[in-house]
Amino acid sequence: ASWPRIHEITAPLLVITSRKDTLTPPHYGKWIYNHVGSQKKWIWKSHEAAHIGIYFVEKGKWREEFTNLLSKLSTEKIYPGPKN
Repeated sequence: ASWPRIHEITAPLLVITSRKDTLTPPHYGKWIYNHVGSQKKWIWKSHEAAHIGIYFVEKGKWREEFTNLLSKLSTEKIYPGPKN
């Protein structure tokens, strides 16, 4: 993959990968994580989830992690607003 402006993305980013994902190989997620310009970014690696199945594996571990992350981000001022 090659996206010449990916470094301009500054919004918080969560990348979720799994070796069982047959639609999106884990190395794509790693590439995005490494090239995006976001300062706040996370990469989660599951060994059990298929594509978009992260909520349904490992006894809800990832659902709880995601909820915790959203709670943390909701208390922070993520976007400073437009510059004058």
